[in-house]
Amino acid sequence: MKAPKEKSSFSPMLLGLDQGEVGVILRAHELEADWVLVDEKLGRRTAKAVGLRVKGTLGILLVAY
Repeated sequence: MKAPKEKSSFSPMLLGLDQGEVGVILRAHELEADWVLVDEKLGRRTAKAVGLRVKGTLGILLVAY
Protein backbone atom coordinates (compact mmCIF):
# COMPACT_ATOMS: atom_id res chain seq x y z
CA MET A 1 0.00 0.00 0.00
CA LYS A 2 1.26 3.44 -0.89
CA ALA A 3 1.10 6.00 1.93
CA PRO A 4 -1.16 9.06 1.59
CA LYS A 5 0.62 12.20 0.39
CA GLU A 6 -0.86 14.63 2.87
CA LYS A 7 -2.26 14.71 6.35
CA SER A 8 -6.02 14.88 6.32
CA SER A 9 -8.22 17.63 7.67
CA PHE A 10 -10.41 14.94 9.27
CA SER A 11 -7.60 13.22 11.22
CA PRO A 12 -9.35 13.68 14.61
CA MET A 13 -12.16 11.43 13.31
CA LEU A 14 -9.62 8.66 12.81
CA LEU A 15 -8.74 8.31 16.48
CA GLY A 16 -9.17 4.75 17.67
CA LEU A 17 -8.28 3.17 14.34
CA ASP A 18 -5.07 1.24 13.80
CA GLN A 19 -2.38 2.57 11.48
CA GLY A 20 -3.40 0.31 8.59
CA GLU A 21 -7.04 1.42 8.67
CA VAL A 22 -6.04 5.07 8.84
CA GLY A 23 -3.72 4.64 5.85
CA VAL A 24 -6.34 2.83 3.79
CA ILE A 25 -9.04 5.42 4.51
CA LEU A 26 -6.77 8.39 3.82
CA ARG A 27 -5.38 6.87 0.62
CA ALA A 28 -8.83 5.87 -0.66
CA HIS A 29 -10.11 9.38 0.02
CA GLU A 30 -7.08 10.89 -1.72
CA LEU A 31 -7.57 8.66 -4.79
CA GLU A 32 -11.35 9.17 -4.80
CA ALA A 33 -11.68 5.38 -4.79
CA ASP A 34 -14.96 3.76 -5.82
CA TRP A 35 -14.94 1.77 -2.58
CA VAL A 36 -12.63 0.70 0.24
CA LEU A 37 -12.16 -2.73 1.86
CA VAL A 38 -12.52 -2.45 5.66
CA ASP A 39 -13.74 -5.15 8.06
CA GLU A 40 -13.62 -3.50 11.48
CA LYS A 41 -16.85 -1.79 12.58
CA LEU A 42 -15.20 1.49 13.64
CA GLY A 43 -13.17 1.60 10.43
CA ARG A 44 -16.30 1.02 8.34
CA ARG A 45 -18.21 3.79 10.13
CA THR A 46 -15.29 6.19 9.78
CA ALA A 47 -14.85 5.45 6.07
CA LYS A 48 -18.56 6.02 5.49
CA ALA A 49 -18.42 9.24 7.51
CA VAL A 50 -15.77 10.67 5.17
CA GLY A 51 -17.83 9.74 2.12
CA LEU A 52 -16.32 6.41 1.07
CA ARG A 53 -18.32 3.38 -0.04
CA VAL A 54 -17.30 0.37 2.04
CA LYS A 55 -17.07 -3.33 1.31
CA GLY A 56 -15.93 -6.02 3.72
CA THR A 57 -14.25 -9.34 3.04
CA LEU A 58 -17.59 -11.15 3.04
CA GLY A 59 -19.01 -8.65 0.55
CA ILE A 60 -16.07 -9.24 -1.80
CA LEU A 61 -16.50 -13.00 -1.53
CA LEU A 62 -20.21 -12.76 -2.26
CA VAL A 63 -19.59 -10.63 -5.35
CA ALA A 64 -16.94 -13.09 -6.55
CA TYR A 65 -19.28 -16.03 -6.00
